[in-house]
Amino acid sequence: MNQILKIKNKDPWVMYLIIRDSLNMSIGKTAAQVGHAVGMLYSAHSRLEWHINDCISESFGYTQDLEDLKPDDMLKLIKTTNFDDWKNSAHRKVVLKANDSQWEKLKEKVECYIVIDAGLTELEPGNETVIGLWPCRRSQRPNIIKKLQCCK
Repeated sequence: MNQILKIKNKDPWVMYLIIRDSLNMSIGKTAAQVGHAVGMLYSAHSRLEWHINDCISESFGYTQDLEDLKPDDMLKLIKTTNFDDWKNSAHRKVVLKANDSQWEKLKEKVECYIVIDAGLTELEPGNETVIGLWPCRRSQRPNIIKKLQCCK
């Protein structure tokens, strides 16, 4: 049993959150924006979970025969399952920082949720502050994520 736990910890479930470094946000502002990103991902997960449950109930009754799900719905089911696996593990989050060039590449190459600031405190309205990514195994994180530095 102990050996199994050690193996799982070598490839944990991680939610990656990327700060837009060029905005030079204060620590408090950064924390609030990261919190918004996590909240967005939780909300998206709830909506996906509801959608998947609705699709299964309508299409397949209570048999939950998943073989006939549409590809898009199957991807939603996978995301929901990954999120649940992440929630049932350590809720690990890694906060990284990206310069403007890396930021643009992330938006192009990775499915993500972007926090857009309302402009009530430090920033002008409309600034993109944090990117949140669906939880994944550390070994399965996108290559572009591997190149980013931790936020300190």
